[in-house]
Amino acid sequence: MTIINLKKKYIFLANPKTGSTSVHTLLNDKESIIRCAGKKEKPFGKHDTYLQVKNYLSSINLNINDFFIFGFIREPIDRMKSVINHLLMSKNKKTAKTLMKNDWKQFMTYAEEKLFYSVEKMFFDENNQLPHNVHILKMENMEQELQKIFKVIKNERRTCHKNKGQYIFKKQLSDEVINLIKDRFPRDWIYYYS
Repeated sequence: MTIINLKKKYIFLANPKTGSTSVHTLLNDKESIIRCAGKKEKPFGKHDTYLQVKNYLSSINLNINDFFIFGFIREPIDRMKSVINHLLMSKNKKTAKTLMKNDWKQFMTYAEEKLFYSVEKMFFDENNQLPHNVHILKMENMEQELQKIFKVIKNERRTCHKNKGQYIFKKQLSDEVINLIKDRFPRDWIYYYS
């Protein structure tokens, strides 16, 4: 879940399916404004983007440029498998199964609306640029990356418990589907593999 810490001046952007629940557990404290699942009184959503947080901060007369901002990305194929797994266990599993069976392009659109936010959607500003104070980190290096982040934000908690969900979708994705993912999320590939 997205976290804004006004005292320590940091923002964690909770990119879906990139270990955000684990990071949220570490950063959740009394100083933070957070959006907890199911709590409508909180000021913003579970996986708010940079622009959504910027708009929220503007509404309370705070400048997003005054914050250290970070979030995670994940290897795109592994992330898509996690999205598929999540959707196949959700209340909309019938829709996901039908789309996967009939039209992977439509499934990609569906996945993007639900859980696979592109790098641009999650982290970029209104000019489609990565702001200078936004740091995109790899989920696969979470433990090391968090050690560095904790020094910057002065967080005392030092260990991360990764959520190890069970995969019910165990098939390999075809080359055609992998190419669809690459075409649909080109900047995710660039940021992940650069």
